[in-house]
Amino acid sequence: MIGYPLGTALAGGDPNWVLAGIGAGLAVVSIPIAKKYNKQSQSAVKLYNEGLKKETGFVKPELYFGSTENGIGFRLYF
Repeated sequence: MIGYPLGTALAGGDPNWVLAGIGAGLAVVSIPIAKKYNKQSQSAVKLYNEGLKKETGFVKPELYFGSTENGIGFRLYF
């Protein structure tokens, strides 16, 4: 929503700045939501891992959330 009006302006056309403003507003609103999601997902994984450490057995798997070789995802270690 931001790129199209900017591209239009760079090309010499008449850009729709209302569309760019709405896009900028959505981008600003999404930042705290993304931060809260990351914090809560890491907290959930930490809580899960703490529960696994209490179990008895030879294998103690650990689940991590974060960047992987292919992007963002879960890692399970044994």
